[in-house]
Amino acid sequence: MIPEALLAWTMKVTDEYAAWFRTLLKEDLDRNRWYKENIPLAIQLYLDYTSDEEE
Repeated sequence: MIPEALLAWTMKVTDEYAAWFRTLLKEDLDRNRWYKENIPLAIQLYLDYTSDEEE
């Protein structure tokens, strides 16, 4: 059996870390979204630039 004080402390720590972890995940998803949108654009710009040099 888990003592009530230990359970309450565990829940508090869990809630704090859950909030921190959710923030971390959101930041990571935002960062990945930026890469997903901008890397293909950068590649296309590079390919357009290099094809112009060959002509």
